[in-house]
Amino acid sequence: MINLSDKQVEQLNSLKKVSEFPSSLKTPTLNTKVGYKVRNTTGGVCLFTKELINKNEVICFGDSSKIDKPIIYSHQIEENIHLIGPGGLDHNCQNPNCRIESGTNNFIAIRDLKKDEFLTFNYLTTEFDMNNSFLCSCGEARCFKNVKGFKYLNDIEKEYIYNNFYLSDFLKKKYIDFSKNI
Repeated sequence: MINLSDKQVEQLNSLKKVSEFPSSLKTPTLNTKVGYKVRNTTGGVCLFTKELINKNEVICFGDSSKIDKPIIYSHQIEENIHLIGPGGLDHNCQNPNCRIESGTNNFIAIRDLKKDEFLTFNYLTTEFDMNNSFLCSCGEARCFKNVKGFKYLNDIEKEYIYNNFYLSDFLKKKYIDFSKNI
């Protein structure tokens, strides 16, 4: 595991894509049907499909570096253990088209994805306490608004996420422990 200083976290969070990371940090491999596009509004990048991707097809795979602190390009797998992700997966509160595959570092398609579709993921399904919270503007009826992490959801929202989304193994365990104390 790599222990990051606060300065390193700040530097990694400032990069526009994981390909700009130092070579000492390993990132997952993207499916060849997936690419990066520049966002017109922010200048950052997001992932999109270059051709049809079938339901349950892997979007990105492989081992990546384990780090001790969250960054905007990581997902949490244990307390104080995060894996560097592919970067560019946009958040969607209600209709994400990707999820983390249980027990792996693989992101997979929840449904068939058309060519030129942006890849989305619900960050609240893996992140207990996010490094970079943000105000969501997805416009969904059940938008979570201020996305800070699973820890900050109220009891009803936690139950909703648990019952309606693919939660990471880490958050499933957290939720089960939490619900025993209700």
